[in-house]
Amino acid sequence: MSRLATLMLLVVRALAEDSAPTSEEALAFSMTSAKLTTTVASHTAAESRDERPPSFISAAAWTAGHAPSSRDNATAILIDIFLASDRPLPTAATLNSVCANTDSPSRLRFHLVTGFWSMASEPLEKAISNECRGAVFVAWSLPELEDEVEKVRGRLPVWLRPSLYVPNEGRLGGEPSTSPFAVHVPSNELDAKHASAFNHGRFYMAEILEARRMNAGERGVNYLLLLDDDVIVQRDVLELVAGGTASKLTGAEHGKVMGAGCSNWVYNGDTKKMDYTTEASYLNVPYFGFGAIDTRSRSVADAECKSPGQTHCIPPGLLSHLGDVAQQIEATTPPTSGAPTPPEQASFADALDEANAWNFGFVLVDVEAWASNRVTDRFELWLEENARKQIFPSDSLAFGLGLPYLALRDDVQCFEHGEPGAAVHFEQGLGIMPWSDMEDAGRKLVALEKAFAIHFNGGMKPWDTLRCVDSYHPLSPSVARFAKYAEMSRPLYSDERSHQDDYDFCQEKSKAIAPRRKLSGSGYVDATGGICFPGDATVVLQGGTTIKIRDLKVRGLWNAREAGTVHI
Repeated sequence: MSRLATLMLLVVRALAEDSAPTSEEALAFSMTSAKLTTTVASHTAAESRDERPPSFISAAAWTAGHAPSSRDNATAILIDIFLASDRPLPTAATLNSVCANTDSPSRLRFHLVTGFWSMASEPLEKAISNECRGAVFVAWSLPELEDEVEKVRGRLPVWLRPSLYVPNEGRLGGEPSTSPFAVHVPSNELDAKHASAFNHGRFYMAEILEARRMNAGERGVNYLLLLDDDVIVQRDVLELVAGGTASKLTGAEHGKVMGAGCSNWVYNGDTKKMDYTTEASYLNVPYFGFGAIDTRSRSVADAECKSPGQTHCIPPGLLSHLGDVAQQIEATTPPTSGAPTPPEQASFADALDEANAWNFGFVLVDVEAWASNRVTDRFELWLEENARKQIFPSDSLAFGLGLPYLALRDDVQCFEHGEPGAAVHFEQGLGIMPWSDMEDAGRKLVALEKAFAIHFNGGMKPWDTLRCVDSYHPLSPSVARFAKYAEMSRPLYSDERSHQDDYDFCQEKSKAIAPRRKLSGSGYVDATGGICFPGDATVVLQGGTTIKIRDLKVRGLWNAREAGTVHI
């Protein structure tokens, strides 16, 4: 960990515990370097950790039944982990966070689908080789994944089926939609990633693993962890499958198939502020293109479109139509085992309001239950109906997350609602709003400390923030946690970048960020909650305790000023 990241975590921990580091600790972590990074200390391996280098095998070898080496019961694979990404550094940081916090990486098998890495490429292997000793990595190219999907399911995956593409009117040559159910999405809210293989590939891995389980006899490996590359894991993922915990987390005991984080930030129409909650419903989040619906400030009737082409509204009759489709899909895809029938609601709007809003990023899947409940079949049927009625554009969030919501409506167990001893805290929304705003809304730093994993879902990604770190724009407590694992990911991580490129990039980014706030003297707190100590500074912690810090300067694009005092 860099001295900067270590210092930030010290301050975070002190704030969380309402105590301060000792003067010796403060001096030990005195900031004298103008750069972000320092040599990262190697992870101190426990005696039980496998010291063999990680094993990298091709998907072709794995699907053919070849294992990298023989394993005894003490090193048998306990969990599969799937990550699809075309971003090298975030991928490496996420993987290193998993391995560094796991006592036995040799019991993990990763399935990586990347757009930048082949078996002949070395940077990613080097970036994860230290922390992930003993782990198995199955490298999937997109063609290999597509071929395996066709082999297992008898048809191509959805991203290779042009008939499922729904253009946004007026974009890419698309003609104005004549569908009465078309949800109109503003161009600035569209992104091609929502229809990509990196987004939808996860819907096929459970069935691939189930086929492997049935054919190769790997009946001991029944759990799949789906990860996004903007997630940092802070605890041992093997805890998720220890002692019967997994069946409680996934809700398989109650006919569900997966566990997911249900923490969300939702707009409060009464206070005009964002609230943190784990009780939001499908209607309370803006993932369907028609905006969030809250009975206190915006009802379903209020949200109905009043004119053709109107955005952020519900086309008349759409919810009723979606309810009819849901019934048809449930009738044509009955579970292959005795899963309970979901209770009927008076309307589909009621059904959506009863379902807990969740998010991908860190999701635990019961592989057998997923296959038994025919989740992938339902997902594809929803995409087919979406194409028939031209409802959600393929490059909209509604296509990338709203349709998966519909396919998994009755199948998700919220991590936060688990039984005592089986609940998992997954801190989300760290890319939606600055940490300082979250604190203003009541979130505590201890939430970051105790989170099993943290998720930078949203537009403010931590790897972008790192490019803009300097003496007036330092690391926030949340981004410091990403920085820790990014620094483990050399050679993919480097602080040697073009200052002009960074300056231009950060100037553009700053347009969307509120101005920093000057508190006292020349000390600053920026909009992300980061603390700036140019020159000598005194940090006044909660409770009045002070610590001295000298020259906290980070590869500055802007010059530091004179000393000052910052009150936190």
